[in-house]
Amino acid sequence: MFGEFLTESTHTATQIQFINEIINELTSRGVMDPARLYDTPFKDLAPTGPEGLFSEVEVDRICDLLAVIRQRAEVPQAA
Repeated sequence: MFGEFLTESTHTATQIQFINEIINELTSRGVMDPARLYDTPFKDLAPTGPEGLFSEVEVDRICDLLAVIRQRAEVPQAA
């Protein structure tokens, strides 16, 4: 998912590192709350948040991808 995001347009080294940090978080925890984008290690790359690195549309897309991943990770309840 985030691989596709990165191939959709050209990104700076810092933007790529930011996305790699998201991938690392997802790898270790499985899901990620978008609020984490404003915490360390993300704020070390973008002190003002992802909006400092990405357009509004891209930030929305990142949050949408995180929501899809969370949705897919949820275990359906038996009826």
